[in-house]
Amino acid sequence: MATPSIPMEYEILKTVLLYTDPNLRFKVAQRIPEVRITENAVPLRINSLSLQEFKTTVDSTSYKLGVYRRHNTEETPISIKKQNREGGKL
Repeated sequence: MATPSIPMEYEILKTVLLYTDPNLRFKVAQRIPEVRITENAVPLRINSLSLQEFKTTVDSTSYKLGVYRRHNTEETPISIKKQNREGGKL
């Protein structure tokens, strides 16, 4: 049986977010819309940040921007399948 969840008060949530790993905060805010407003109000504690044209690294986690493509014919060309497996076209 699941234990009912009790919502955290705003100040407690701010404190928890302040000491939470930035990458975990990104995931939580993405999945729980109610946390987004509070998450945006609390500073991020980042040890290292690297910004490149299609890649951002926060601490030790990298985020890569790519375009995943679908082909309109019956069979997707091998070159597009390969690009999709590698994270999409840059």
